[in-house]
Amino acid sequence: MSTGSVTTDQEIARDALEQLMLVESGVTVDPDDEALAISALDNVLKALALDGVVWSSGLLRKARNEWKQGLGYGVADAISMKFGVPPDVVQYVKREWLIAKEAIVADYASTAEIIFTVDD
Repeated sequence: MSTGSVTTDQEIARDALEQLMLVESGVTVDPDDEALAISALDNVLKALALDGVVWSSGLLRKARNEWKQGLGYGVADAISMKFGVPPDVVQYVKREWLIAKEAIVADYASTAEIIFTVDD
């Protein structure tokens, strides 16, 4: 899956790291941690396809902008075990990601293009 806006991906990565309390607001993010989080974002987007989200370039832009906070929780959930985050923080992030994921899938379902195919 192609990456989106570098700035937006970096914002989502930073948000995920802040949610895990690994970086404070205003502090420079470690480039390796940021790269890990951006890679996790790509995996989170791919995993949403299992819930029926069919990605287009327009939908990817929408996801990275309108669903930024929710995707941040998905990234935080995906990388939390790599950093030894306290269990209560992991549980909070998991809960928020499940809520966000449900909202993302519902929003997608309510606004998705309906495509019909006709068989001969």
